[in-house]
Amino acid sequence: MKKIKSNLKLVLLIVVITLLILMPKESRLGEVYKLVYFHVPITFITLSSVIALPFLSLKADENLIKSFALAMFIFAIIHLLLSTIFMKLAWGDIIILEPRFIFSSALLTFIALETIVTFIELKVAKIFSFLILAVIVSLYILIISPSQFQLHPAYVDMNYFAIPFVLTFPLILLLYIDMIKIFRNILKRG
Repeated sequence: MKKIKSNLKLVLLIVVITLLILMPKESRLGEVYKLVYFHVPITFITLSSVIALPFLSLKADENLIKSFALAMFIFAIIHLLLSTIFMKLAWGDIIILEPRFIFSSALLTFIALETIVTFIELKVAKIFSFLILAVIVSLYILIISPSQFQLHPAYVDMNYFAIPFVLTFPLILLLYIDMIKIFRNILKRG
């Protein structure tokens, strides 16, 4: 089963990279926009993890909760890094007042706090995870929803835009699950 999963990840990666190389560039953002095929799944999984962790923490064992928190933290870092790289390449600068950048920075901060608390006192972390979920949802509503200033274009001129997502979402999810398993194994040994 492990070999099949490894082969699946390799095939998905090769097909995704081939597709991204062959796809035409976007009319305004050029080749840079292809980062979105990794950025969106990472963002989605990170935000989904913030939603899932409080409920997972009610039933799961300590090592799984800690492993999940670590993987979520790493994905939050990657999410902010990809946002920053995309912003710099697409618009020539890092605009820290852009609402999505503010939200992503806050997201990383709260996930870092959650991860730290998880390793210090798990009972407190379980309660804290529900609080963070409420804060993140509130921040999204307050920062992103009403904002008029956003660098994200309303429309992207790319043919076959959704096709790579069909491949990148499972690839990124499989990598995320592997990361959780690796952390869990490390925590079991230590």
